[in-house]
Amino acid sequence: MLHDEQMPGLGGFKEMFNMLSLHKNFRWSEPVLSADRQDTKHALQKFKGTDVIGLVYTDGGGGITAACDSLDIPFETSKPHDPQNNGVIERCGGVVLAHIRTRLVEAGLPSVFWVFACRFVCMMLNISIANGTSPYFERFNEEFKGEKIAFGELVYFRPSKYAYDSKADPRLLPGVFLGYKTGHGCKWSGDYWVVDLSCFANKPLAHDTPASVFPNLVPHTTKVIRKPLDGSKFPLKAKYVWCNSTLEGIEHTSRGGSSVDLLDPGGDVEPEPWRSKPPNVEDVPVGPVDSSSGQNTAVETTADSVLRDTSPVVPQPPLSNRRRGAEEGRERAILSSIPMLASRDTC
Repeated sequence: MLHDEQMPGLGGFKEMFNMLSLHKNFRWSEPVLSADRQDTKHALQKFKGTDVIGLVYTDGGGGITAACDSLDIPFETSKPHDPQNNGVIERCGGVVLAHIRTRLVEAGLPSVFWVFACRFVCMMLNISIANGTSPYFERFNEEFKGEKIAFGELVYFRPSKYAYDSKADPRLLPGVFLGYKTGHGCKWSGDYWVVDLSCFANKPLAHDTPASVFPNLVPHTTKVIRKPLDGSKFPLKAKYVWCNSTLEGIEHTSRGGSSVDLLDPGGDVEPEPWRSKPPNVEDVPVGPVDSSSGQNTAVETTADSVLRDTSPVVPQPPLSNRRRGAEEGRERAILSSIPMLASRDTC
């Protein structure tokens, strides 16, 4: 188990329970409130589903052995204080944690959203095809049928219950994609998890923003989801970079600026540069510059790039206007730190 007492995730989760099936190479990381027997038992039951577990090999930490006893699952424990003796699951947890860090930076989400990122990463690893098959297919004898979407990507969704102000209102709302809902056995249920984009309005997006800033945040569960027609976008990224990678943003968040202050800093404080025009990830220069054309070369983000340890890139339109103002040039300089930030946080 991975433990984080100093900054619990959304919902108060403090532990991440890592599980790996050696036979199928199927892995799962489940957030739990504590490492006691009951929470560990529920996580193990979800991973097990209707399958039969022949043996559990564990370091004996937390309530794992007690949970195995209550489920009548035989177990063996590794040598105490010797991580190499339990190196397979240690490496599995390290890989998942490295992807979690990268996905959070790529999405522009604070660290407390690890509770969604850990399950998203495991799903992507399970459905990744290698040598003509995937762990998901090996376990369930069917391929993953959902749409592959990057963590934190902009999507349009239809909420199951929503009070529209007018019959003329659009039925699809903008939201931030947080993953796939699963049932017992960690098989996809056919539903997606999406948070309404308005839930992030006037919220600080520093990496150490506490969970208390997002009280009672519960994602919508929906079957209907659509991606933008003009390519992949990460709507929180520009503000995240401003909060974490500019002096103005760091000073603003360090003095407790959050909601109303974001709209009106007051005094002689300049408004945030990302508010000078609507933040747009498409403004981010990515890839090397072609000296012959003066344009950035980029590759469109696809589902296959979700698990890369480098920040996926987005299409960059040609710079048709060479006389952009100084303020807009400053904004591009701020946003250009995105790829460096993601690669730096990659393990």
